[in-house]
Amino acid sequence: MPFELGDPSVACLDPTSKYYLSYYEDCICSLFIVYDSESNPFRKLMSLALSDATLLKAALALAARHRANLGYSFQRYDEESPPTHLHVHQDALGYKHRAIKAISNALNDPILCAQDSTVASVFLLIFLDLLESGSDRWNFHLEGAKKLIRFSQHQAREPGQTVKLIRDFIHSQIYLIETLGATFVRPNLLTDSNPLEQARVVPKETEAVEQSFLGCPDYLLIAIRCISLSRDSIHDPFDQETLEYHKYNVASVVQMVTEFDCWAWAVNLPQSDQTQENAINDLSMLAASYKLGAEIYGQRVLDTLCHTNTSITDLLTQLIQSIKALCASDNLLKCALWPICIAGLECDQAGERDFLIQSLEQFWDKTKCVNVINAAKILQAHWQRSGRQARNSSPWIIDIDCGWAGQKPALTCFGKTGCGGARATEAFPHTESEGSGARSHPPRHNHQIHIRKDASCRGLRTRKVFNRNSLLPDRSLAVSDMAPGQAHPATLALHADDPLHLVTDVAPPIHLSTTFRFPDNPDELIPSIDPVDEFTGKNYVYSREFAPNATRFESILTSLIGGHAVSYATGLAALTAALTLLNPRRIAVGQGYHGSHEVITVISRLSGLQKLDLDCPAESLEKGDVVLLETPINPLGTAFSIEEYAKKAHSRGAYLIVDSTFAPPGLQDPFQWGADLVLHSGSKYFGGHSDMLCGVLATKDEKWKKQLIEDRLAVGNVIGNLEAWLGVRSLRTLEVRVQRASQTCGKLVSWLDQAMKSANPAPGSDESVVQSVVSTIYHASLQEEPWLQKQMPNGFGPVFAIVLNKEDFARTLPSQLSFFQHATSLGGVESLIEWRALSDSRVDRKLLRISVGLEHWEDLKNDLLQAFKALIDA
Repeated sequence: MPFELGDPSVACLDPTSKYYLSYYEDCICSLFIVYDSESNPFRKLMSLALSDATLLKAALALAARHRANLGYSFQRYDEESPPTHLHVHQDALGYKHRAIKAISNALNDPILCAQDSTVASVFLLIFLDLLESGSDRWNFHLEGAKKLIRFSQHQAREPGQTVKLIRDFIHSQIYLIETLGATFVRPNLLTDSNPLEQARVVPKETEAVEQSFLGCPDYLLIAIRCISLSRDSIHDPFDQETLEYHKYNVASVVQMVTEFDCWAWAVNLPQSDQTQENAINDLSMLAASYKLGAEIYGQRVLDTLCHTNTSITDLLTQLIQSIKALCASDNLLKCALWPICIAGLECDQAGERDFLIQSLEQFWDKTKCVNVINAAKILQAHWQRSGRQARNSSPWIIDIDCGWAGQKPALTCFGKTGCGGARATEAFPHTESEGSGARSHPPRHNHQIHIRKDASCRGLRTRKVFNRNSLLPDRSLAVSDMAPGQAHPATLALHADDPLHLVTDVAPPIHLSTTFRFPDNPDELIPSIDPVDEFTGKNYVYSREFAPNATRFESILTSLIGGHAVSYATGLAALTAALTLLNPRRIAVGQGYHGSHEVITVISRLSGLQKLDLDCPAESLEKGDVVLLETPINPLGTAFSIEEYAKKAHSRGAYLIVDSTFAPPGLQDPFQWGADLVLHSGSKYFGGHSDMLCGVLATKDEKWKKQLIEDRLAVGNVIGNLEAWLGVRSLRTLEVRVQRASQTCGKLVSWLDQAMKSANPAPGSDESVVQSVVSTIYHASLQEEPWLQKQMPNGFGPVFAIVLNKEDFARTLPSQLSFFQHATSLGGVESLIEWRALSDSRVDRKLLRISVGLEHWEDLKNDLLQAFKALIDA
């Protein structure tokens, strides 16, 4: 918007301000992204700046500083006097002073400090410092911006699309700067700071390459963060077990980075009709440079942990060749500072070093960022020092915080340009096996880094290891970050909550307190705005919000189920929470558990919810409706295809809730086949000892998880403290219990089935006895559908049902048994049998439901057989 146009929105500005406003449009906006376009957030900031004096001053300060830097040269920066043309140096200082004063006033105003324009103003100061001196003041602005973002997110008003785009861009840039800043200049930046969760605010279907502001794939950023977290622990004392974990952690991540397919990543980015033809090649090439840099960085951290010296000559050669290709494009070069520095820290050939300095000079010519000059100084000082010392495995990893103490902290804007936006849904696409109907729920960035296994970006989740006596320092308590590829479910059930240890006890202590003391330090007493977002894992206030036992319980379940787990007082409370969250107009549901129908009746009374048959035509469903699928179903133990019902629901914009109570983790993964929510009555197998009540909901959607927790806080249907502790105790043995019970159940069902199929059995034989008493057997293992083995590859559940020939048989049989206890419920270590008509009047009065426990299968078989004979004799 050149000031000559006489735009009325800038009429009040003086000529100098109009000049710098035009300069911002012409020169600044294209600096910090890969591809400049109409959707560039730095351009869209101007629509806010023209109506917000604070943001306008910050933008003018940034433009004036860049204009002042034009008078300096790369080689003789320290020797030159400030330029005087247009008094640009005085302009830069003046605008910066006015911007800081305006921001200070805004921060002291309770309304202004929560506005997006104030957050954006602080964000621009980060770039101002990078342009101005490369000093580490950027880190203070970084933390300030993060705090403001957290605060502003609590405001109720819904922002417009432009503000949403700017918010997303700022979040991504902060995440990028923080991640790459932790590799060189600020060790422990990730461990010492409060992480800002990555928020996805732009719908995936509206994005395009020009709008993504990508440079470094989010997948690689997460890998770099993970490596840095292990690197930060190098100087900390830890035992051999923890050391081995760090070795395994870094080696695994390096391997996953090596397998990362840059071309597949670039090709799978959303495209628009206006996408430049060479954009895919460019982004793939840029991603390759970060991939090579991450491999080198990870290998050097691993060398330090293992006391080895791995040759990376081939990687370094490839990286330098990649940098040469990037230097041919202004768009790509301005994203390449981090790869250039990685190469510089590793190379020892004079020719390569000269080339890298020339690359930095070219970078300076393009960006006029003083931080680049500081980067060159650091590399040159490192080369001088390494020439005087014997080369070891990873000197720049070890010397990172001591060898450069005399230098200005630099390397803080690494890829500050195009690498800013993170596309989590593209870095971690769903696998083919997740079902074509599966909804895409964007994963999140968090302090506990995880890399998820997928098709185009093969990866591995991992988690940060904390001091064994410390508490998890952020709110990301879902230790789902340990993936099946890294640890098996049996191991996760025992160790997924390790980071939550509050004490040195091996067995988790019982925390019964309902309330917790506030900090003694008055400076730490800050009124709560959003208890869910503010929860760090140590700031417990009241057990209706969060409690230590429940937090541990949920962290283990999150790891096992594969989605964010939220616990409730009962399974029916969990179902009520799910229907409250989704608030459907219609729900398609089968026979199943009678309690679910009672919940639906209550919800119908409040909202007019219409109940449909599970197998109703798909056309009966509309957007936002729910399909509630219970599989295996109560009381029969037979299974339904989750994928089939997911496709049905999603084809109409409806949601699929899968009640997987009869098939706990290890037997069935509903998310793999398209479930939107997974429901468990945790009283059954999660409790496993018939001594606790609880329910669990799991979701892949971070927003849904937060809403569920907020609703639970409001309604108060939380799991009890003692019940949560019992749940943690029980989950330790979940896999062995379920496997044993499922195998025993399979043997019993097979025995009964074979007996029923026996033709013309001899009188008095076991087969004859079974046929005289039993009419029908129900269990998933007897089904022959081809999808079933895929959906339940490890067993078909420990519950089955039998229909007897007479109602009197069904009423009498339980009292004839020794090892089966006549009681309702299921999932305990003891075998139960129930004449189901006592609990559910809808079922056949000749039906018995059998929950198999941990007794030896032959004892259970003989017990059933003698009871059958007793019925015949009677």
